[in-house]
Amino acid sequence: DKKKRHSEALNSALPRMTSLQQKTIPSFRRLQFFGVLLLLRRTQSWTPEQICIKRCGLSPDKRFVSDSWLKGVVWSADIKNVIMEVQSAYQQISIVDTVSLGRALILDGALQCAEKDEAGYHEMMTHVPMLRHKAGKISDILIIGGGDGGIAREILKYKYFERLDMVEIDQVVVDTCQKFLPRVFPASIAQDDRFHLFYEDAATFVTSAESQSYDLIIIDASDPIGPGASLYTPTFYAEIKRLLRREGAVVAQCGSFFYLPCVFRTVYHGLSAHFPVVMPYSCFTAVYPGGSWNLAIATLRPSDRPEKPHSRRIRGFLADQQEQLSFYDSAVHRAAFDSIPPLARNELAKGPPSIQELQAEFVDIYGEAWWEDECSGRNNSE
Repeated sequence: DKKKRHSEALNSALPRMTSLQQKTIPSFRRLQFFGVLLLLRRTQSWTPEQICIKRCGLSPDKRFVSDSWLKGVVWSADIKNVIMEVQSAYQQISIVDTVSLGRALILDGALQCAEKDEAGYHEMMTHVPMLRHKAGKISDILIIGGGDGGIAREILKYKYFERLDMVEIDQVVVDTCQKFLPRVFPASIAQDDRFHLFYEDAATFVTSAESQSYDLIIIDASDPIGPGASLYTPTFYAEIKRLLRREGAVVAQCGSFFYLPCVFRTVYHGLSAHFPVVMPYSCFTAVYPGGSWNLAIATLRPSDRPEKPHSRRIRGFLADQQEQLSFYDSAVHRAAFDSIPPLARNELAKGPPSIQELQAEFVDIYGEAWWEDECSGRNNSE
């Protein structure tokens, strides 16, 4: 009976999909197989008109979330329950329970982190700079963004530093993650006297911070669009350099060299204009398309070798925290830098992208209408 129902759904879906192809998106032919699978799985709650209307975000019936960074390629995760949804001053925030990835945070329709794999990103953003070769004394740390709490959680595993500042523009994200994602943002973070949280635009924060300096700055920025655009400018990177102590390091997420090559180039060359050592590396993350995401570390000393782990410091840390780590160790530290392939290096050799190239990259993902709305909102805010 089950096979018969699937066969009937398939037979009825194909002619309707052909007619829908004429009326909706140009790339529908490449998504036909994906659309058929959705019909087979959800014939009771989906109509043909609902398929692939949005390439990113929650489905109309909120039974799955999809993401796409390349035309014709869609990533999807089934949802068991929508726990909460709220609109902040900056974005739509959703917390969902997925079938296979645990509880997850979704911002403006894009899945940001999920319980099952978030450590791959947060551990590599944190422990690579903390345990790098020739790392000097680390006493003051700044996190830019990081509202889900994962980086702060990892930083607070270290006992020897003195102060951790976190600057997040959206308080609703922090409040939501503290309440609904305690595995990522445990209550112990706010209870630690070393942790200081500031709700403001990070670009404004770094410009106005005249007396404070840091040994480590972690930039967990969103895409270079909307409120996050100010965190990718030459002025911002210059201010980051000014706040960094001589033996310090900066780490930034820089998208995917494959899916977002212009973002990858923007961050790398933005840092390279101010730091003599900039090295890209990779981390594992199941919820971002492709399963691999790129980060970059920058330092002020030309002799620094951040791709090498600090042997003495890492032994002590792993002896204390090994059971609390899911993705990081000394072998992974080195391999993360070795995993940057020739294709990525060839992208970097093109130099920084123009605003037109960056625009084209996001128009490909979200569409012309979205980009026009984005630019309109940016101009109004200015």
